Amino acid sequence: MVGSCLLVGVSGGRLGPLWNDLMDVLTGGASDVIRQDAPLSAIVADSMAMAILTIPVMGIGILLAAVTGGFKSVHIKRPLFHECAEKKAPSRWLGLFLAIHKIASIVLFEEFYARWLFLGLLTQIAWLSGPTGFYLLFLAGNALWTAIHIANYVKGRRRIGVVIPVFCYGFIAVAMYLRHGLLGAYLAHIIWDLLIMIPGWLGQTLRKQPLTL
Repeated sequence: MVGSCLLVGVSGGRLGPLWNDLMDVLTGGASDVIRQDAPLSAIVADSMAMAILTIPVMGIGILLAAVTGGFKSVHIKRPLFHECAEKKAPSRWLGLFLAIHKIASIVLFEEFYARWLFLGLLTQIAWLSGPTGFYLLFLAGNALWTAIHIANYVKGRRRIGVVIPVFCYGFIAVAMYLRHGLLGAYLAHIIWDLLIMIPGWLGQTLRKQPLTL
C-alpha cells in the first residue's frame, strides 16, 4: 500500500504541491492554500500521495510523544480490525469488510466536526473570520479531536502525550481540507488509517489462518 501511494505521488507530480500546502498550514499561511476544483480521481490520488507526507509528520509526533513519556505504561485497546474479525463475523475477510465500514463511518463523523464544523461553519462568524480566527478554530477543533482519541487506550493507563501524533496529523487533514474540502480530508484520513491498520490485521490473520483463494 505504501508503494502504491508513493507511485501515485511521484508519477503524478503531486508531492510537491501537497508539500507546499502543508508548509503553508504549518507556517501560518493557510490562506495561501488554493482550493482545487478537481474530479474524484484526482482527490483520491492526492489523498494517496498525502499519505507519504503523513509518514514524517507522524514520525515527528511519535518522537515528541516518546520524549514526553507519552508511551510509558500505556496500553491500547484491542484493535478494531481484530475485534470485527474475531467477534462479529464468521469469516476474517468479512470481518475486514465490517471493520473498514465501521472506520469509514467513524472517520466521516470525526472530519465532520473537527474540520467542517470548526473550519467550514464557525469561520463564517464575523469575529472568527480571518487568519487569527482560523488558527484559533483549527487548534480548538484539533485539540478536541485529539483528546477524544485518548479513549483508544485502556482506562487507568492513559497519558495525554500518547496522542501527540494524532494532533500532528491534524495539520495534514487541514491541508487536505483547504485543498479539496471535506471529501479530501475524509479520503486522506481513511487511506492513512487503512495504511497503518490493515498490515497488522493481515499479518495476524495469515498466521492464524492460511490464505486461500
